[in-house]
Amino acid sequence: MAECPITRAATPYGNPRWRLGSFDPDYFILDDQLNDERYVYVEVQKKRAMTARWIADVEAALRQMPGWGVCLTGMPNAYAIVFPRLLLVTGAQLKSTRDLNSTVARMADVIGRRNRRRRKHQRERRSPEPRQRQ
Repeated sequence: MAECPITRAATPYGNPRWRLGSFDPDYFILDDQLNDERYVYVEVQKKRAMTARWIADVEAALRQMPGWGVCLTGMPNAYAIVFPRLLLVTGAQLKSTRDLNSTVARMADVIGRRNRRRRKHQRERRSPEPRQRQ
């Protein structure tokens, strides 16, 4: 683990001594254990990053780590946990899915809608206030 003093940031992305791996990541992996459970928390940042192939790769890796799971976050009002040979999902948006492909497609759609709302909100925050007519 690296050590870096917390000081006034010289960049908008935090301490200049800490380099980001990417300014546009597909996934954000929380690299700290939040409790005594064996979960890794992953926020999927991009619609294109949520694929059945990626879920299958995560599931295959988990077969080598008994007792561990990967929690997929970043879907408003929906949640998923990947275990070896099992994908658990919750949320009304995922309720009617029937198989892995339809579930993953729906999760990707939820992420895409979230990203569109975020971009719209960011644009609204950056745009100047409309001038009042006098």
